Amino acid sequence: MYLKVKILTPAILSVLFQYSTAVFAQNEVHSKVLNSNIDVIELKTSDQILIDFLSGTNTLKADFIHEQTDSNGKIITFLGKVTFRRPDRLRWEVKKPYPQLQLLRGKEFLLYDPELEQVTVREIDASFQDSPAGLLFTSGPNAKKILMKRYDFLSAPDKDDLKWVLAVPKSKSNDNPTLEVGMDTSGNLNELISVDVFGRTSRIKLNNLSLNEQIKDVVFVPVIPSGVQYLKQ
Repeated sequence: MYLKVKILTPAILSVLFQYSTAVFAQNEVHSKVLNSNIDVIELKTSDQILIDFLSGTNTLKADFIHEQTDSNGKIITFLGKVTFRRPDRLRWEVKKPYPQLQLLRGKEFLLYDPELEQVTVREIDASFQDSPAGLLFTSGPNAKKILMKRYDFLSAPDKDDLKWVLAVPKSKSNDNPTLEVGMDTSGNLNELISVDVFGRTSRIKLNNLSLNEQIKDVVFVPVIPSGVQYLKQ
């Protein structure tokens, strides 16, 4: 019997992709005025940059730094790797400060804790849509339609060399917070911030981002040794 208690890293994103090479490295749209040789440059808004990024997304791999801050200001930092594949596969693997594996496969969420020798499986509910991982799962050609249905978008001032957009859930039926999304100068997802109803802050930073590589099914199949306890919720 285990009495050990851990703070579980929430299933995220993570964040959710090739940002098409045709989609303007400097987040600009170039057009020509009729009967003129003058180029007109229209700067994209932060929400347009986010939508373009998600619309071009098929797969994503990255290293993550996940900082959780409780209501007293104490920070716990998790390091690991995230792997995503449209339409409904996500692997969130914590390496430090302790190993932990989280998988999203369709409607199923699986959490494997090697130290506790325990696997927990449950079905995700509607509140998942407004989470950081839910944002990632909107990726694909219908991203704009889905995002506009779920969120109101507000552009925020640039900070830390990132363009920021606030994604405010339209649904009032759950307690999911507003998401702060930071996009880098290449138009790629770089940072996700959320604050829950208890005042706890979650900040996810993505590094070594790789987009639209082929990812095999086996990546989303957990390797779990015999003798591990299974719990179904």
